[in-house]
Amino acid sequence: AQDVTVQVLHGDDLLVTSDVTLDDGVDELQVAQMLNLENMTGDQQLTVRAFNTHLPPRVYGTETIDITVANCAPEAVVGFPLEEYDVDEDETLEIELDGQFTDVEGHDLLFALGEVDEDVSGTSLDGTTLRIVPDANFFSADGETERVTLLVSDGIDETPVQFNIVVNQLADEGLAFG
Repeated sequence: AQDVTVQVLHGDDLLVTSDVTLDDGVDELQVAQMLNLENMTGDQQLTVRAFNTHLPPRVYGTETIDITVANCAPEAVVGFPLEEYDVDEDETLEIELDGQFTDVEGHDLLFALGEVDEDVSGTSLDGTTLRIVPDANFFSADGETERVTLLVSDGIDETPVQFNIVVNQLADEGLAFG
């Protein structure tokens, strides 16, 4: 039996090293290893090499493998967004987006506004802060919500995220509700 080191490289970057034992008379080596493919998408080339580090040194083989890594679209973290957000009439609701989305490849995330219901047309995006601004003196009818769609992109794929907003009616000065 011989100790063998197996390495998987992406260009000059070492992704993983495994030490295994190759039994005498065995000329084929099978190693299953999880790879961190962060920041890799599209067509990629990996190099797998097997060698021993004992004297006399021996290279068992080097193989080049072509792979295609599919991009995964950004995802919201568990529990975000809330099922519904409340904002009082004539107030602004601010929702911080930083840290609320993940991208398994580690791509930088970009945010953009998608569809916005007309009664919250003052809604805007300032960096990673979503500002939901209901129209003046507007409030939601019973059981209805206003919708704002945020588009979250990793530069390759885009994920639409819907925010459901209830604008609460407040008593106007000089008026009383019965």
